[in-house]
Amino acid sequence: MYHHYVKTVGLIVPSSDVNIEAAYHQFMPEEIAVATNRISLNRLSVQTLEELLPHTEQAAVDLCHAEPDVLISSSLTLGCFRDAMLQNCVEQRTGIPCVTSLLALVNLLNRCGKHRLAVLTPYQEELNILFKATLLKHGIDVCYTKQLVQSDGTACQSIREIQDLRWEELWRQLDAGEVKASGAEILLFGSSGLQGVDKIPQMEEILGIPVLISEQFTLLYALEYLGQYRPIPSLGWIFRQEPSPINSA
Repeated sequence: MYHHYVKTVGLIVPSSDVNIEAAYHQFMPEEIAVATNRISLNRLSVQTLEELLPHTEQAAVDLCHAEPDVLISSSLTLGCFRDAMLQNCVEQRTGIPCVTSLLALVNLLNRCGKHRLAVLTPYQEELNILFKATLLKHGIDVCYTKQLVQSDGTACQSIREIQDLRWEELWRQLDAGEVKASGAEILLFGSSGLQGVDKIPQMEEILGIPVLISEQFTLLYALEYLGQYRPIPSLGWIFRQEPSPINSA
């Protein structure tokens, strides 16, 4: 059946992704279309992420055939590598506004005035260090960190390993007492593609603070940009706030 869509979002995801795209389709309002393009990526390292920048640009160009109103670079980790340059290059080549997950995160934190974060990341140490340094560069106080690991105790080395982390394993590794004692104002799961987007309200009730997951806050930014915001209670605290006048689209 043909649907009349009022807006179209162009979503760029890693080729090994299954969770990111599913989350956007699950929570995107039905009158907004999601067109997806993939970039070849599975193994995670500083080198593979650096090499990804030109491929992201080309993926954005290819998405122009779908005539998107906004483009989303969905990898939160990729934003650690010259995020502003990536955004500018995509916009210059396509003429279409580009949203990165890192941009969406920083915008949200500045808007709500909360900058003390507890951060959970599933990466190898070199990427954990890079991610924390990127947050600090943006004026974010990382007051608590924890590395999420696989069931055998090892760090994730690929996107598939991150997406295969069961929600029950993630929650078991989270020490609610430590998070509360840290004085964190927000808990951030610092990776795209993790399971648990549909568990945000339950986590917030237990922890007493907002919980952020990449797909959730990037979707919020995109909807606000398009002027299509609406409350989505199942996505937690940030979707119960007044929308931000990011754009008059």
